[in-house]
Amino acid sequence: MRRIVLTPVYLPGPAFFDRASRADEAIVLDTIPFDAHGLHARARIKAPRGPLWLTVPVDSRRFGERFAETRIDLSRDWRARHLAAIVTSYAEAPHFDWAFPVLERLLSREWTHLADLNLAAVEGLCGLLDIPVNIRRTSDESGAFEEEPFDYAFPVYPQLHGPFLSHVSVIDLLFNAGPRARSILAKGAAAA
Repeated sequence: MRRIVLTPVYLPGPAFFDRASRADEAIVLDTIPFDAHGLHARARIKAPRGPLWLTVPVDSRRFGERFAETRIDLSRDWRARHLAAIVTSYAEAPHFDWAFPVLERLLSREWTHLADLNLAAVEGLCGLLDIPVNIRRTSDESGAFEEEPFDYAFPVYPQLHGPFLSHVSVIDLLFNAGPRARSILAKGAAAA
C-alpha cells in the first residue's frame, strides 16, 4: 500500500491531487500548527482581472493552535463571496456546469472547523478527478508523519481571461479541462 502525507490546504492546486492520485492512502497533516500566512485557509483562482485569493476567515483569537482545532469565523459571510467569485471567474468556462455543483454543495454548508471544510473539498474534488484515494487524518493515526519533498511542473492548459496563470487552485483546471483534468495533472509530474 502506497501512503502519502499531504499538507491540508483550502481548494488545493494540481500538485496536491497528482500526489494523491499516486497513492492508495493519503494522510493529511491536521496535527500541525495552523499557518495564518500559508494556504491552509486560502486558495488562488484566475479571475477576469487577474489572480484572486479566496480566504476562509478563521477565529484569530486561536492562532497557533493545531490545524484540526482551527475554527472558522462564522460572523463573516465568506461562503457567498467565494461562490460569487467562482461564478464570476468561471461561468463561461467550458466545463462550469460539470464541476460547479460540487463546489456549490460544499460552500452551501456551514462549516465550523477549517480541517473539516478542507477535507470535504479534497474528497469532492478527488471525485471529480476520479481519484479513488482513502483520505485519513494524522489526528486519527498513531506515529510520526512528515510530508516528502515533491517536484511538480505546473501543466499548461487553455484558460479563460488571457495568458496562462500557474499556481492556482485545481478548480481552474476542472472548469477549463473537465474530465481531461486528471490526464493533464499527470503531465505536470512527468515534466518535473
